[in-house]
Amino acid sequence: MNLLYESMTRIQWGAWTIRVWRQFEAGDVVDNGDIHEVVESEVRLAWAGDVVKRILKLDRVNAVELVDASGNGTVVYKDWP
Repeated sequence: MNLLYESMTRIQWGAWTIRVWRQFEAGDVVDNGDIHEVVESEVRLAWAGDVVKRILKLDRVNAVELVDASGNGTVVYKDWP
């Protein structure tokens, strides 16, 4: 059996919640500080799609979810892992 491990990072960004799934190997130390840096540096962007694209460029990020307060939104995948 081939197991795939992903961490999930949740960030509150104004009225939106961003969830990021990042692949890792068993035993890895998971550090998602770079995700927070991207979101903090992009706070002034008018379009959330730019933030999603920047996060997807980070190493081993598989998917980014952007949802409103009701949980409705979009999941964007870089590719199927």
